[in-house]
Amino acid sequence: KGVNRHEHDPVTGHVISRELMEEDIQLMKRFNINAVRTSHYPCDPYWYDLCDKYGLYVIDEANIESHGMGYKPERTLGNAPEWEKAHLSRIKRMVERDKNHPSIIMWSMGNEAGDGVNFIVASDWIHERDPSRPVHYERALERNHVDVYTPMYASIEYIIEWSSLSRDRPLILCEYMHAMGNSLGGLKDYWDAIRSHKYLQGGYIWDWVDQGILKYTEDGRKYFAYGGDFGPPGTPSDGNFLINGLVQPDRRPNPHIFEVKKVYQNYLVEAIDLDQTRIRITNENFFISSGNIETDWVVKADGMVQDSGVFKDLLIEPQEYIDLTVPIKTIEPVNDTEYFLEIEFRTKENKDLIPKDHLVAWEQFKLPIEKVENKNINDLEIDTYDTKNKITVSGHDFKMIFDKRSGSLVSWKYSDIDLISTGPKPHFWRPPTDNDFGYQMPDRMAVWYEPSIKNIQVNLQERSSQVVDIVFSVDYEKIGRVITNYSVNSAGRINVTQTIEPDDDLPNLPRFGMVIELPIQFENMTWFGRGPHESYWDRKSGAKIDLYTGKVADQYHPYVRPQETGNKTDVRWAAFTDDLGSGIMIRGDTLSINATHFRITDFDNGNAELTTRSATSNIRTKKQHRHTIDMSPRKLINVHIDHKQMGVGGEDSWGSQPLPQYQLPAKQYSYSFTMVPIPENSNPVTISKSVVRKNK
Repeated sequence: KGVNRHEHDPVTGHVISRELMEEDIQLMKRFNINAVRTSHYPCDPYWYDLCDKYGLYVIDEANIESHGMGYKPERTLGNAPEWEKAHLSRIKRMVERDKNHPSIIMWSMGNEAGDGVNFIVASDWIHERDPSRPVHYERALERNHVDVYTPMYASIEYIIEWSSLSRDRPLILCEYMHAMGNSLGGLKDYWDAIRSHKYLQGGYIWDWVDQGILKYTEDGRKYFAYGGDFGPPGTPSDGNFLINGLVQPDRRPNPHIFEVKKVYQNYLVEAIDLDQTRIRITNENFFISSGNIETDWVVKADGMVQDSGVFKDLLIEPQEYIDLTVPIKTIEPVNDTEYFLEIEFRTKENKDLIPKDHLVAWEQFKLPIEKVENKNINDLEIDTYDTKNKITVSGHDFKMIFDKRSGSLVSWKYSDIDLISTGPKPHFWRPPTDNDFGYQMPDRMAVWYEPSIKNIQVNLQERSSQVVDIVFSVDYEKIGRVITNYSVNSAGRINVTQTIEPDDDLPNLPRFGMVIELPIQFENMTWFGRGPHESYWDRKSGAKIDLYTGKVADQYHPYVRPQETGNKTDVRWAAFTDDLGSGIMIRGDTLSINATHFRITDFDNGNAELTTRSATSNIRTKKQHRHTIDMSPRKLINVHIDHKQMGVGGEDSWGSQPLPQYQLPAKQYSYSFTMVPIPENSNPVTISKSVVRKNK
């Protein structure tokens, strides 16, 4: 359960203080990381002292890297006899200096330096000098002079296939899950495979810290500089390719580290029979019992605690499990309410770097308790006024205007309050992540970026005196047809159903949904779904389903290089309100919601004229040189209401797309949600339960 670590300080560069090393190891321990590879050189001696004291497994790596010379036997330095002494000198000095540190479990002969006679000689020397530790070197593959197979960025499919045969050694990924920008989609999928195959023994995420340098603008705003910020214009660089950490340069966690904490946790819970609340708890530690862990349980109804308890004196030995029945009381189901069982593992006392009551692991299960009743709407009637260019729908305390020319809702007032600035519009794009740029997503999927409308058909259907449907059928250039049905009832609520019928032979969609803009005063956000941090289709296991509140401004995460951010998955409802409680609710089954003070056009969408070139490869990309200081929040709230957004991926950042199960092939999709006015001083939870799921 490892990570690669470069020595990096945002001010002093690769000279780091003891205090920063202590902060690093504390963060690693608190986020369930138990192993570190000293990529790609031996570390400051104090680091090994810390690993000895607090318990991190270490792969100690020699300062050898020469991949610029290539890997061909006739060219690589690793196979050139005249370079034997240079290789041996560095490897010997590492082993002799560090051999007495018990935290070191494996020696690494270097990184990306080809293979050949020099590494065979070095391996022989290490095995003779220290037969107690295995030797790793990625470029040696499965040859006889290494003891472990340690590939880089091997796919899940590959490692499963490899482990299906009988092997004479384990596989440990010396680098995997490239954490560049908004990344790490698929980490749980890797570990589902690792935990299911005995030859797979984990891996080291690339990498620990964004290697940016702290700088300030002339007016005092700080940002982290990266490749391209130094030297005269045109100086070759690899751009932000060193901005690929679980934490930022100042050690502020990036959101994907919470996925690491969840996936790497050492206490696993699985459901045996949720009808009987039977569960199995496994202690995945190899040497530590659960003696210092308090195991709590709680049952929540739509985020509100209904029952709770503690498994007292629960002792699970290392690598053992126990089956338990959670003694919840009988629950009388409440209409339209979801019940979740949560199991939490917390420390009983302060120990080393971990404080008392620290959450080390958790799991959550939806209980099979349900009661759903259709709700009747009021007896009030609505009025419809149809003209050449617009349709007006009004009723008690509300008025809506639909524009026939744009095919959208353009005005919605409730109690004389404007609920929207811009009505819902079909939307298919997302600001590209660094991983997206790696496989040229902006070019491959460009057809989905702001497609042009070529024809709009409008159909008004008055189903009753209480319900009216406005249906827009919009034909888009190059992508096909989108049909949006706005079903308005006399309570002033709008059920929206959107369907896409794409043309043939189109690329995958970045997202399928709608975008709406709300007035800036609806800054208070409450939602029932995954949180509190951002989550994505392929990176959401570390975000618990619960009831959350926050500010819209806080949903944006300032990645060193700005990109897609702030998404929330499995959202049942989200409310946006002003300080008096008035506002709007969006309710669906399991939506993807993203609310920030930025529009899509504020990000780099890969449609710039300029092209940048890597200093070490021939890859060209339309990727702008951007920083957090280039992002200026707008005085609006931009909300994406999605059926799905494709995953963020993370197998690598130079060609791999998200895993197939987290992609959106171009085919017919349909989804629905309801928009609900929130009166002043209302409780969003109460409002959420009054929503008519299906208009009659």
